[in-house]
Amino acid sequence: MPFERIFLFAALYLLLLLILGLARLAVFVGLRERFKEAPRSDLRRAFLIGTRMDIVAASLLLAPLIFVFFLLPPGAFDIDVLHNAALAYLAVMFFALYLAAGGEYFYFEEYGAKFNHIFLEYARPSREVLGMIWKDYPVVPTFLGVGTLTGGTLLAIDPLLDAAAREEMSYLATLACFPVFLAAAFFGIRGLKGRPIGINAYEFTNSQLVNQLAANGIFQVIRIVYDERRHGGKVGKIFGKAPGDAAARVRERVATPGVEFVSGGVNPLDRVVTTPAALRRPNVVIVLMESHAASYIGALGSTKGVTPYFDALAKEGLLFTRMYANGDRTARGIEAVLSSFPPLPGMSTLKRAGAHGRMFTVASGLKREGYQTRFYYGGDAAYDNVRGFVLSCGFDSVCEQRDIANPSFQTSWGVCDEDLYDRLLADLAAQPADAASLSFFLTISNHRPYTWPEGKIDPVHPTEKLASTFQYADYAMGQFIEKARKTAAWENTVFVFVADHGMCIHGQSLVPVERFHIPCLILAPGIEAVAGRRVETLCSQTDVLPTLLGLLGGERRHCSFGRDLLHLPAERGSALMHYYGSYAFVRDGKVLILAPEHRPRTFAYLGDVPSGGVGKTELPTDPDMLAEALSVLAMGESLYRAGTYRYES
Repeated sequence: MPFERIFLFAALYLLLLLILGLARLAVFVGLRERFKEAPRSDLRRAFLIGTRMDIVAASLLLAPLIFVFFLLPPGAFDIDVLHNAALAYLAVMFFALYLAAGGEYFYFEEYGAKFNHIFLEYARPSREVLGMIWKDYPVVPTFLGVGTLTGGTLLAIDPLLDAAAREEMSYLATLACFPVFLAAAFFGIRGLKGRPIGINAYEFTNSQLVNQLAANGIFQVIRIVYDERRHGGKVGKIFGKAPGDAAARVRERVATPGVEFVSGGVNPLDRVVTTPAALRRPNVVIVLMESHAASYIGALGSTKGVTPYFDALAKEGLLFTRMYANGDRTARGIEAVLSSFPPLPGMSTLKRAGAHGRMFTVASGLKREGYQTRFYYGGDAAYDNVRGFVLSCGFDSVCEQRDIANPSFQTSWGVCDEDLYDRLLADLAAQPADAASLSFFLTISNHRPYTWPEGKIDPVHPTEKLASTFQYADYAMGQFIEKARKTAAWENTVFVFVADHGMCIHGQSLVPVERFHIPCLILAPGIEAVAGRRVETLCSQTDVLPTLLGLLGGERRHCSFGRDLLHLPAERGSALMHYYGSYAFVRDGKVLILAPEHRPRTFAYLGDVPSGGVGKTELPTDPDMLAEALSVLAMGESLYRAGTYRYES
């Protein structure tokens, strides 16, 4: 028997399980405040299931060495070559494992999850991401610690590895062990069960935080990649088939007074909307505010006191009190506000080459009316493929970091909001008096590394960097509006302020719906009907575009998935949210959860933070609610794949 080799594999297996188990324990201990509401029985089960998931990961990591030590015939490689190759593999494996264990702690702290879809989306770090990591996290100490741990581990393992490589025995005896070890690895990779293990293996409770404590990030990433290749991001294969009348359901959903659908077009949602108001042709400024959670906005009930400018402006304009983000990333916010398009499984359409030049946007719509269209972003617009998408879908130009000659302040993500606001105002002032323009500005200041220009604000919470950057972003917006008031274009401009997503988007429920609650405010100095008005209808970012077009009056043609909130009965309000591969659909005081490898589940929605959230008791699922959610997703997928999310003149 190859005892030395058996002993080596047993030692490696136990060591991997120890490392992975300690990494899970570190997350639990370091972030224990987040788990204080979880029942102890669930936490015990999370560690038990977590050990099973670690066995899967360990089996995957050690599988290549089984072929090397039990399948290769003697003399296939020089003993020293075999030893050094195995040592190199283990060096890379342990370095990556220790680095992942440390990185996963910070990842869980930020996202409330082990490595998942977001990790895969940003697997190729950009300059902005690397700069943020360098600024916010202990990079040098982490690498020194990881290197030291790896070196110590290799010193301890090397004698065992050398003995295994030099062990003399017949090839038949070694070969006889191969199927045994291969079967053990196969059984381990399948989670100690006969059938393949899936994501639902560790989703045993209605608390996503506890489920993710049980998860193994290595397995989770591999499984996500495998699943996406298997089902190709198709809604029907992941969540179930949509009803046969999906198109009719979505048309009924978006129908509001004055809507007339265009027959014979490529898009069933192509429609002409006639509003009672006269046709207006004002300038339009849309500001997509980075990480603006409703829980920080005074006008929406926050007591933090960091948004005095927004709160004051809310009394002048049209405030939407129950607006929800359609996703948890900026790319999702852009596609929802610009295109009024629902979030599809997998990557945002912003990042898909198939969306270029084939997506209706507010820019492409207004450009048909002679509008100049400009996009502003304080960072590198190549990030998340922003530049490529917007230039192919209706925008004439992009102003980004490289176009600001002498920025007053900048971080690893780009120049501060004030500099871009000033550039936007300068461009408005320079356009001909009889021209109309659309300006879309994606802000950047309220983002890690959470720094701001000195002397601009007196921090309300000096020890809280996040609250202070929020306060600075509010200050920059306030200064922009005060300057805009003094321009000739003020009375003829409509301003839309809406968040791209919330912040700290994690919680006890499967989808923390309350964390998707965001601010949305429309200022229209020349339209008295919206002054000081509040809309309480449940809605999402996809509703911004049709509401804006309706506010501009006259007859407008578009094909959006949203509804004009000024003409939508409150009881028809709803919101669809994408979260880590799952969906939440909120309607009629209930939350429908759609998750891969799970049946649809429904819970009560108790309201927004801090006192609300998703109920813990499962309710019967409403078939009509399920059909509506699946219809929206299926139709979005169909229009995207056919390249017909547009309308023809």
